[in-house]
Amino acid sequence: MVEKLKIRALVLTAIVAGLCACEGSPSSNYEASLTEEACKISSSRPEDVSIELLTSQPEKFHDTYVRLNGFYCSGFEESGLYPSPGCEHDKKSGVWLTGTSPASNFRGQRIVITGKVDAANNGHLALWAAQVCVSTIEVIDGRPTDVERLR
Repeated sequence: MVEKLKIRALVLTAIVAGLCACEGSPSSNYEASLTEEACKISSSRPEDVSIELLTSQPEKFHDTYVRLNGFYCSGFEESGLYPSPGCEHDKKSGVWLTGTSPASNFRGQRIVITGKVDAANNGHLALWAAQVCVSTIEVIDGRPTDVERLR
């Protein structure tokens, strides 16, 4: 009986600690496209940066809150933002996006993201020029996603 009470107390403590640690998801037009790991929205205004400039000088933008406009490509071991459409890019020409949900349904579309640059992290398998932890995502063209085209 005492053991059951100890186990229940431990489980309850873990649940309460987990609930207290939650900060909530950042706001976005596409809540389902961000995970709970998404970066906090910065109180400072994001710096508008081109993907080409960011990928050519990632160290210059380390820890900077940026706004990027590009084409999203996702799939197996892929979550990249590139300056041109398609998914057949040299990974170094794009940035790895973290904080996006695997269920995101905007592959191939032009998006605008805000987030914090981590030039010390080059994404999955260190193939990208830098990593950006996404705070907000906005789809800016109405093109159907790859998934919708297959239906």
